[in-house]
Amino acid sequence: MREYPPAEELSRLQRLVDAMMPNVSVIHDGCFDFVVWNEAFARVRTDPGVLRPERRNLLWWMFTVERNRAMMRRWEPAARAVLSQFRAIVGSRPDDQRLELFQLRLVENPDLLLVAQLPATEQDHRRIMGQLAGHRSQAWSRATEPNAAEADGTRSHGVPERP
Repeated sequence: MREYPPAEELSRLQRLVDAMMPNVSVIHDGCFDFVVWNEAFARVRTDPGVLRPERRNLLWWMFTVERNRAMMRRWEPAARAVLSQFRAIVGSRPDDQRLELFQLRLVENPDLLLVAQLPATEQDHRRIMGQLAGHRSQAWSRATEPNAAEADGTRSHGVPERP
């Protein structure tokens, strides 16, 4: 089940993307769900607010909205990049029930045949491994390097802080 950020956080995120006007701006969560977007995004790309809540997702939108595919001159490379990012996230969070349910919805939907037609290439594998390695090295750095908070004893147990 999707967890929504607190209203105060959503309000701050909305102000952030609104400040990007007239540029297109959107923020996704860790499962690629649209969290907030600005008016430029709604006008140029799509308005996620008109989509059913379970369809307010970058992957779902990327592969099922024909208008989106038609608007993108280089749709296939963009789709491959999004898929490789999704594969990296799934690989790094194998016990995430929300991702597992989303994957089931993806493979059960006949409209998403395009996903199956874009198998991972060697370049995708390298990108995924690079993203995973970068994520792991950042977490390791946060866990092992002293910082100002540790120096005054405010952080304990060597647990990396959330990004």
